[in-house]
Amino acid sequence: MKKMWVVFIMVWLLFGGIMLALGYLDTIYRLERAVGYLSRAQAAGFAEDMSLYLRHALEYLPNRGNPVWIFPTSRTNFTLIYEDLITLERRLEIIAQIPRNSSAYAQSLNDIRGKITVLIGQIGEAMPYTLITPLNTALALIWLITPYATYRITNHLRNKKTPDRESESSTMDKRAGGGI
Repeated sequence: MKKMWVVFIMVWLLFGGIMLALGYLDTIYRLERAVGYLSRAQAAGFAEDMSLYLRHALEYLPNRGNPVWIFPTSRTNFTLIYEDLITLERRLEIIAQIPRNSSAYAQSLNDIRGKITVLIGQIGEAMPYTLITPLNTALALIWLITPYATYRITNHLRNKKTPDRESESSTMDKRAGGGI
């Protein structure tokens, strides 16, 4: 019986680790990739390069929703963040038409770099909440309760079988010892 519990706990831990890794890959890692592309956009020297990196970042960002479910704010709203990035991309298309050696070109790129910094901060603020959703919280609680519930159920079934055997043996004892 102990070997079965060791196997159960190992499978339980493995399942939890796999689910956590998949949740991380689906949420946090995608946002980290978007932040990486936004950082590349900040470091880019030309509007065309910045625009390319912004498009790559948009592929990894959710285009709607607010992951903060208790007290949501506009800073953590992915709809607004996504729209801001689309606006920056449009501005970069306009800036690409300005001569590169002009001060307006340099000032516009610096302005966009500052806005990207703000957006990276907003994504970072929203990031922890993408993993802690009501569904994920409920699934984590179920996962945590599973060993205890399994132990109680198996213990109850084992105890249920034991009295039946005892009652059979006691009736056999009474029959065998009925003449004494």
